[in-house]
Amino acid sequence: MSESVCQSGRMKQISDENEFTLSHKHSHTWSNEGFYSFSVTAFVIQRYLKSVSEDWMELQAEGLLQHTYEFGKSAQVTVNGTIIFSCQGKIFTYSVSSKRLSQTLSANSSINELVESLKKEIKENNPLRREHLHIIQTDFGLAAVHKKQPTVSFDDLIIPAGIKDDIFDNTIFQLKHLRANNGIIFHGAPGTGKSLACKAVIRSAIAAGFSTCFIVGAVEFELLTEFIETFLGPTVLVVEDIDTFGCDRERSPRRLADFLQFLSGLSELKEPLIVIATTNYVDRLDAALGNRPVRFNRKYEFKHPTNAEIDALIGLHFSNPSIEPEQKALCYDKEFTGAHISEVKRMTVILSKKHAKPEHETFSQAVESVHAHFSPMLKTVGFGSLNP
Repeated sequence: MSESVCQSGRMKQISDENEFTLSHKHSHTWSNEGFYSFSVTAFVIQRYLKSVSEDWMELQAEGLLQHTYEFGKSAQVTVNGTIIFSCQGKIFTYSVSSKRLSQTLSANSSINELVESLKKEIKENNPLRREHLHIIQTDFGLAAVHKKQPTVSFDDLIIPAGIKDDIFDNTIFQLKHLRANNGIIFHGAPGTGKSLACKAVIRSAIAAGFSTCFIVGAVEFELLTEFIETFLGPTVLVVEDIDTFGCDRERSPRRLADFLQFLSGLSELKEPLIVIATTNYVDRLDAALGNRPVRFNRKYEFKHPTNAEIDALIGLHFSNPSIEPEQKALCYDKEFTGAHISEVKRMTVILSKKHAKPEHETFSQAVESVHAHFSPMLKTVGFGSLNP
């Protein structure tokens, strides 16, 4: 018999004399589909019960888990065992089983009030809400990995103002004021800013009190629906490179069908969900995805930046105003994207440190280097073709 929090003489006497019987009890059980969902539920329940209990005694605590509840933070959670605690003069038992993926709260009197408080706690104050998550599929169901919140804001996006405003209206504004579901598609060549736009939406969503998540790899969408409903509430969900499974019905019919069913079920969700899908090849998407409203109501094309946008991107990456207009012009007409300008910045810093020169003196060489390596006119060469 171990005492993990506190134990009074009254509690010990009750336990020793076995006066707390389980017959005629009132009980409630929480069950989960996967181990991660089970551990999140256990963390929330145990955190809350410890905060309201007057006495706490763990019996047969056979299994402990270090559960990550926030980026870089974790806490110990009991995943197998029985706990006796008192609250407002009542004695309760709480049993948890990782084998059954279930947790049961019971007492000899009504537990309705405590159960309702726990349900609210699981729904509204679990550690997944208002966070940036990556959702992955494991052998034990879905799991969430906490990630640092993005630092990119809408102000950092170098795209036409009208498109920027419309993206905000169909994501953050819709969640705030319409409380309704929506789907949008970001499409365009690699490096044109689709992922940055996703990050800007995510940052704004978290700031507004909403949950956000990326899908990483293949997931079971039926489990995803339950996961979002159970833990996340109003959510922005990002599905990158949707063309990997949404191209046509012949290449990946099962996964496409599952995703279409997931989208069709959005209207049945109790909490609003915004789905953002990205693709480099919008023309390859199945017609059920690319050309049908309701599932995706907007498609935003991210084009190669104009010369004026190139200047803005350089200004974003280079705080040093000594980059002259003629130097900026070296980036024109090369099909550079924001990703290329980011690489120009990286190379400028490297050359600046290497040659002990200020950045504005190495900028032109950095542009030449990036263009030489990433020009769309270049053909792929093997190692045998490299110059000595």
